[in-house]
Order: sequence, then structure tokens, then C-alpha cells
Amino acid sequence: MARHSFYCLWVGGQRCSQTFYSAMECHKNRKTQRQQCLSLSCPQIIQFRSSAQKIFFSPETQRVEVQVLRSVSHWSTLIDKTEDSIQQAYVSLIANSRHYIYIENQFFVSLINSPDVNNEICRVICDRIIRAHRENETFRVFILIPLLPGFEGDIGATSYSALLAVLHWTMLSIAKGEHSMVENLRLAGVDNVQKYISFCSLRTWDLLCGKMVTELVYIHSKLLIVDDLYTIIGSANINDRSQAGNRDSEVCLLITDHEFIDTRMNYQPYKAGKFAFSLRKRLMMEHLGLLEGTYPRVKAPSTVQINVEDPISNTFYEDIWCRIAESNTRIYEEVFKVFPTNLVETFDELLAWRAESKLADDDQDAAKERLSKLVGFLVEFPVNFLRKENLSPTFASKEGLVSSSIFT
Repeated sequence: MARHSFYCLWVGGQRCSQTFYSAMECHKNRKTQRQQCLSLSCPQIIQFRSSAQKIFFSPETQRVEVQVLRSVSHWSTLIDKTEDSIQQAYVSLIANSRHYIYIENQFFVSLINSPDVNNEICRVICDRIIRAHRENETFRVFILIPLLPGFEGDIGATSYSALLAVLHWTMLSIAKGEHSMVENLRLAGVDNVQKYISFCSLRTWDLLCGKMVTELVYIHSKLLIVDDLYTIIGSANINDRSQAGNRDSEVCLLITDHEFIDTRMNYQPYKAGKFAFSLRKRLMMEHLGLLEGTYPRVKAPSTVQINVEDPISNTFYEDIWCRIAESNTRIYEEVFKVFPTNLVETFDELLAWRAESKLADDDQDAAKERLSKLVGFLVEFPVNFLRKENLSPTFASKEGLVSSSIFT
């Protein structure tokens, strides 16, 4: 399975290192209850050599302000209170965003007014879109998540699986049921939801032993970019496990730009932060097949002219981003009968869909001709996949015997 992820390298920051040391001390302290000879000393901080700077720094380096964010509590770091500064930063940046929100995450589990999932990320995104709708603002939300959770299991199999359990909570968060984002937007009068928000994923294809095959690109990133000014990069997923503070321990960096460049936002002159702008631009170019060295089977044709500098203009958001995602999705559906897909809403429909003949098997030349029209890796996330089915764990399954918090 192909994988999309990226990481942030922190050089010379003792405060960030202390976050890891405190967690290390906590776990060592517990181990000494069984192993008396275990050393509790922290690793020595190695001084960063000036001669190594050229390895990490280049003329393109930007000056930014960095704040360490954590999800920690007594169990993970022995502190006296629960810290959820990652969730607080997400909520604050989204609530105060002016133009756009760009999210890449391995998970998206966040319900509105639900007793089962308590993080506020979905609610604050929904509130921000409703405000934009009422004030007639041009505002966009880009959310990229994997087409399927990265767990063992087969959709449509007779036995339940962790894959279905996570998919169940993902669909409840996005568009299924009264606690979902899409349903709450529609109740607030936002009928054209796609005008404000796009749910996308990544997919690719290749030849394997002469046979045409396709596979999703598994998104493993944990990223938020807001208004080309603020960036959060780290280990936190969008679910209660990462955001609550008293569950999984996480660390992120909030990066605020201090150097700016002239660009455009909704066709108007705009001062964008150099780091946030360059990162968002590179990611969009990657997903649209515009980077040098892009996998040739999905590289954008040279005849395709795409400018990603203004992410919220109709020219880019509707005519490029959403249109390419839709076009790529249709091509994969025609050639490979891929799933998940919005064309399948029940398990019976899924069985029939999987049984249909594939153009990739019947006529490779015609299939390659269709696939030559692909532009990048971007596809739609199928928000209506199996929407008429109850995907919650059955009591007879092992997933039904454990707390739902395992998956949220």
C-alpha cells in the first residue's frame, strides 16, 4: 500500500525535548517498581554543532515562532492535571480562521453534541462554515483522510472487523446521522455543502505482472494549515484518543509565520506566511501530480495548467480541486470498479458492484486510455458509502465486546 506522510524536524530545541523526557521519566518510574537497577537519568542533550547547520538550513529557511502543544495527563507524564493544548489550538485556529482550513489526518472521528465522542473539532468547523454561509463569505475547508482505515478486515465479509468499526465512526462524523457535520450544516440551512467543504482522499494505479491494479494511498499525516499563516504538525489524530489529553499522549508544534510574501486570496492581494504557504502549496501540487518526479502514471499532463497559489478562488477550488477529484474518481470507478464508492449504499449493492466486470480486465488498451486522463492522486472521499447500513459493531464480535472508546 502506498503511503503519504511527512514529518517536522526540530533542531536545537531543549523545550521540545523536555516533553519527551518527562514522558520517559514517567514510564521509567513505573518500571522501577519491578526493576530496581533501572536508571532514571535523562539522556544527555547533545549540543547542536554549527558545522551541521548547512545540513538542515538552506537559503529558503523561514523565520517562525514555534509553540509546543501536548495531550498529556498524570498517567503519561505524572503532571497533576490534564493538558489538551493540542485540541485547544485546533479549536482556536479553526474558530478564528478567515479564509480556509486545510486538514490532512489519518483519522476523522469527531461528532457534534454526542455523548460518545467529545472533541470539539467537528463542531467548530461546522460553526465556522455556518458563519461563512450567513455572512456570504468565500470560505473553504479541505479535509483529506484515507479512503479506508488502515486495519485488517474485508468490507462485506461475514465477520466483523476493526476496519468496519473505525469506518462506522468516520461516517458518523462526516455525513451519517444527526451528529454528523453534513447533517448539522444542512439543518442550519447550508444546502450546497460542497461549496464550503471538500472531503478527499488519494489513489494510484500500476501494472503488476502485466495486470492492471489500483490501491489507495494511505494518508498518515497529522496536519492543520489555516489561512497560509498557521500550521500544526505532530502526532495527534482527529479523535478523542489524541485530543482529550487523558488518553493517548501526543505532541505537536504550532508554527506561526513571521515572514511573509505577496500572493492572492480570493483574487485579492494577500500577505501569506512563507512557511505555511510553501507547505500548503507543495502538498496541493503533490496531490495534483504537479511536482517534479511525480509517479508518471498519475503525473498531470503538460497541457494542464494549474495554479495553486489562491486556494479559495472559484477558479481553483471548484474548477480545479473539486473537478479533478470528481473526474479521477469516475475514471477509477469505470476502470477498476473500486470501492469505497458513493455508488454503493448497501452490502447487497456492494456484492453486485464487486461482481461487475472491470474494464481493466476486459480491455487494457481502453483502460489505459481512460487512465491517461488522470491528474494526480486526488479522488473524492465517498461520504455516502454504505450509508443505508448499520456499521456499528455487533455484540457477537470482539469489537462489540470492548468499549467504543477503543475506536474513538
